[in-house]
Amino acid sequence: MNQIVKQKPELQLFQNEDFGSIRTVILNGEPWFVAADVCRILEHSNPTIAMNSLEDFEKAKLNLGLQGGDTNIISESGFYTLVLRSRKPIAKPFRIWVTSDVLPTIRKTGKYIAPSENKVETMLSDMNCNMKIVYAQINNMEEMIGEQNTMLERVVDNMTLSTRQQQQIYKTAKDRINHLLNGAHSKEYKENSKSYFINLWNNMKSKFGCGSSYKDLNPIYFEEAMNFISSWKYEEN
Repeated sequence: MNQIVKQKPELQLFQNEDFGSIRTVILNGEPWFVAADVCRILEHSNPTIAMNSLEDFEKAKLNLGLQGGDTNIISESGFYTLVLRSRKPIAKPFRIWVTSDVLPTIRKTGKYIAPSENKVETMLSDMNCNMKIVYAQINNMEEMIGEQNTMLERVVDNMTLSTRQQQQIYKTAKDRINHLLNGAHSKEYKENSKSYFINLWNNMKSKFGCGSSYKDLNPIYFEEAMNFISSWKYEEN
């Protein structure tokens, strides 16, 4: 269940010519993102499934004074979860922009400052000294971000489904087989459900390479697997 946040912090808008706009707020000194904006940029076909895949501490509802009532927001952890699970080509450049530009600036100033707003002439008033310092800091930051991104990608490669995601996968599979066999109390279900489950899990393991069990599925494929199960049909071996 999403947290309900009663405070009404200032809404900040970030603009990028490649991704469009994304809104954020600061809660208890930490950045939170408007979920609809992140899902739009990542081209999530079903934002509800994307939100349900997050842990409770990664999402909340906040009254931002927008139409439609409370707004779904996600924490920085939730942002990483959605971005790293996405298979869309835009996910990586989007992540790099947020992690290398937006978040560092927010942590330093408490708000986002677009590059065009920076007073470069002030920062580099002493060209012989300050420029060297600035470039050295930029290079160090790029190296640190590159190392962090590599570590994150390695972690993601070895992730498996959370308990909640396993339950969602199983429930979706059960609902699908119930539908195909005319309900859990039907004669068809009693006679064929076992073979249908085996067939479904084998199809999933073959498609997603998830080892000996659907529970070993990498979370990056969670949304795709849910869609696969929802439209799955029994195939004779």
